[in-house]
Amino acid sequence: MNKRFFIFSAAILAFAGMSAQTSGIDAVLQQIEANNKELQANFHLISSQKLESKTNNNLPDPTLSYAHLWDSKNSDETVGEMVISQSFDFPTLYATRGKMNRLKTNALDAQATAFRQQILLQAKEVCLDIIMLQRQQALLDERLKNAEELSAMYTRRLETGDANALETNKINLELLNVRTEARMNQTALNNKLKELLVLNGNQPFTPGRPMPGVTPNAQALGLTEYPAVPLPTDFRPLADELLASDPTLQSLQGESSAARKQISASKQGWLPKLELGYRRNTESGHPLNGVVVGFSFPLFENRNKVKIAKTQALNID
Repeated sequence: MNKRFFIFSAAILAFAGMSAQTSGIDAVLQQIEANNKELQANFHLISSQKLESKTNNNLPDPTLSYAHLWDSKNSDETVGEMVISQSFDFPTLYATRGKMNRLKTNALDAQATAFRQQILLQAKEVCLDIIMLQRQQALLDERLKNAEELSAMYTRRLETGDANALETNKINLELLNVRTEARMNQTALNNKLKELLVLNGNQPFTPGRPMPGVTPNAQALGLTEYPAVPLPTDFRPLADELLASDPTLQSLQGESSAARKQISASKQGWLPKLELGYRRNTESGHPLNGVVVGFSFPLFENRNKVKIAKTQALNID
């Protein structure tokens, strides 16, 4: 509970621009942000989703057709016809899709920021655990040293008759308990260091400059002392400001706005599609050039799309 309270306080103070004492946590987080595999994968995923959104507003491919006809009675008499055309949706639909894509892009950016915060928060919790376990290990090592000296002293006293076997056994049992506790704490510390290395993409940390594949220690990473964080007198305005800029809420709001813009785009899908082109015909014996204009009425293609868009918007809300 105390650790989460500290993390929440640190996040608020960082957002408010307050500075704390320099610690190794910042350097570790910077390297994890650059090397973390999940962050790299999410970056490429977000980029592909942005490109996918843009492709929905592309023009259809232009068409080129050529017909060569000949008379069934006289094969020397032929007619050639070539048509080049480009179809496109109603112009206002492209503007609506463009606004929708911008809303989706903002939502994806906020989603990427939220994911980054999640990974870095996980890494910061691991750093705080390492600091705690490192400080506990220092105390346990001191206790272990004292217990070993006390056990050695009682062993000598037992040999000289100044202590009995019961007292010596109690001291040895305490030594065994402290040794077990120190080993368990050291194992937990090593596991946290390995977890931090995994979050860094199994890449060596720069501060300690260890060999690849070797787990760094807390001293090399500078994770031995908690950073000093002065607490503000009133958390309420900072908490309100932090909530207003929360990337997860921004992502959901962006998705909601994009979904409502999708409803507008689906309604405009009932507008006719247009086609413009060039036509060349040689039926009269000399070439005839002209313009092709066409309309396509979406009687079937846009069916139920407005209902789908409204249902998806309700789902997001």
